[in-house]
Amino acid sequence: MGLTHSVLNLPFPWLKRWEALQRPLLHLPRWGAAAVLILGIAACVYLAQGTLQQRMHEETRQAARSDEQIGDGDLYEAINERVAAGEGYYEAALAEQRANNYPTRPFVTVRPPTLAWGTSLWGLETWRFIMIGVLIVTILGWVGALSARASMPERIIAALLIFLFSAGAFYSRGGLFHELVSGLFIALAMGIYRPHRWWPSLIAAAIALSIRELALPFMLLWAAFALCEGKRREAMAVILVIMLFGIGMIFHAQAVFTHQLPGDIVSPGWDAFRGMSFFFATIVQFSPLKALNSTIAAVLAFLPMIGWLGLGGRLGLFATLFFSGYALMMALFARDQNTYWVMIVMSAYPAGLAFVPRAVADLLRAIIRPVAAGGAASVPPSAQLRP
Repeated sequence: MGLTHSVLNLPFPWLKRWEALQRPLLHLPRWGAAAVLILGIAACVYLAQGTLQQRMHEETRQAARSDEQIGDGDLYEAINERVAAGEGYYEAALAEQRANNYPTRPFVTVRPPTLAWGTSLWGLETWRFIMIGVLIVTILGWVGALSARASMPERIIAALLIFLFSAGAFYSRGGLFHELVSGLFIALAMGIYRPHRWWPSLIAAAIALSIRELALPFMLLWAAFALCEGKRREAMAVILVIMLFGIGMIFHAQAVFTHQLPGDIVSPGWDAFRGMSFFFATIVQFSPLKALNSTIAAVLAFLPMIGWLGLGGRLGLFATLFFSGYALMMALFARDQNTYWVMIVMSAYPAGLAFVPRAVADLLRAIIRPVAAGGAASVPPSAQLRP
């Protein structure tokens, strides 16, 4: 108990120092800034080739898709119709997945019932209005969240990017796709978070987690940040939501086990090791970038990572760690059939493009700035630590 109490009250000075930096990339030593710039250029070249290969691979996979397996949207629509007619969710879900050659083992192949139950209560069209409302509040929240660190042009561009890459909110069947709805609530949670008023963000994140368990990395990172910042109440609240989610998943698993049959299809697992290019290729695949040349699209899909790193502050660091960690998760575990995982971050991630000009400018300034006496590079006063 004493150890737990100590951890919950232990702030990490490095995190506070990072949050105080106005322009973190400008504080890099000359060699560090040059290394980041070179690695960024190399990543763009590598990802351009990977995105082209992924696009060709996806076209081949779609052409070879079995006629015996319907699409995910049709599957979830069929499940929702049966639930709306009074059938139990798990009975309907496993019956439809079994009938359409979808795996039902392990239990995570069956989605949580949140969307289906919601659809049975208020209908699919209402989900669309909910998503549009969430998107509007998300954009307003992000404009406010960025006010302390971003210029007005950057905030406007970020808002436009969030709107553009969240176009799925207007899709009439959008409420069928768990990752799309969950991703919108994740973007909302990030945008409305305020250090002095974090509970609305926690509600949004809890809703995202109840819809799709892929939101769990977001919650785990948030818990880690709250612990590192010494925010005891916030950390305990986030951990409580995670624990409640764990209990809910136990009941979910038990319900799935009850309706499984010996001959059910087993998922091939999640260990494809597709590499980092897979994440960025799926960003292109599910976004307006798909209309662009593959090379240009790949570069634009990667650059938000640089932009978030250059933003600085808690939001910039949190976004960098969350998006890069999620990209790594997809690189290690996602299969060809799991491209939709990317929709968890699709709404918020591209907003980092708005901060790419400042990030590149800061890297160049760090490389060419004069060296102060004693060999240390001087940092402009505007980029010093906040008081």
